[in-house]
Amino acid sequence: MHTHFMPQRVLDKVWAFFDAVEPRWHITYREEEDERLAVLRAFGVRAFTSMLYPHKPDMARWLNGWSAEFAARTPDCPHTATFFPEPGVEGDVRTALEDGARVFKARLQVGAYDPGDALLDPVWGMLAESGTPVVIHCGSGPSWVQRSVW
Repeated sequence: MHTHFMPQRVLDKVWAFFDAVEPRWHITYREEEDERLAVLRAFGVRAFTSMLYPHKPDMARWLNGWSAEFAARTPDCPHTATFFPEPGVEGDVRTALEDGARVFKARLQVGAYDPGDALLDPVWGMLAESGTPVVIHCGSGPSWVQRSVW
């Protein structure tokens, strides 16, 4: 199941954005992390993702570290990872794969990057060779305002 779990300070910023955007993007499950986990399990959800993503350089690596720790303490959440087109991205993705990442998230609008960026060429190759899926969010939701990234 596609869900979002992030470090609290990041989640607070995401929720603040959703609160300010038009049209209003209501967050139904705004409880603390442990309560949201309990709700998913009560619904009978057997597996879900953390689906986190960076909005700037120097963020993906520490998000991946947080996500690995979250997956280790949350056995029903497969290890999710992310990336950003920046120097070192190939090593970051390799490390995430070696650490057990099973799915990656790319949020193009938020990161304001082109998925065809040459820095990502080896990343796409690694992910294809490993058979690791990538969820690519390339739409403008929740905001109708689109940022031009190309």
